[in-house]
Amino acid sequence: MCEHEQSPPIERAPRLAITEPLRWAIIAMVWVYRRTLGHFMGGRCRFQPSCSQYMLDAVERHGPVRGFFRGLARIARCHPWSEGGYDPA
Repeated sequence: MCEHEQSPPIERAPRLAITEPLRWAIIAMVWVYRRTLGHFMGGRCRFQPSCSQYMLDAVERHGPVRGFFRGLARIARCHPWSEGGYDPA
């Protein structure tokens, strides 16, 4: 190989291919929650948007790993002594 020739770039799997199944798994978990436990919990949330919608928005905006942990932190803040209110992802 000559000095001026470059070696072909190493092909790596796109990051999207790795995180896409995680994203869909989280969406599926929220969907199952909404169809099952969500009805028994009363369907009331102290925050706007609801905690399940916040989880979906956070996963879309921040990716599946960081978004999932942001959603868990939001769920931890949703308790009877919380004032709630508007809290976008």
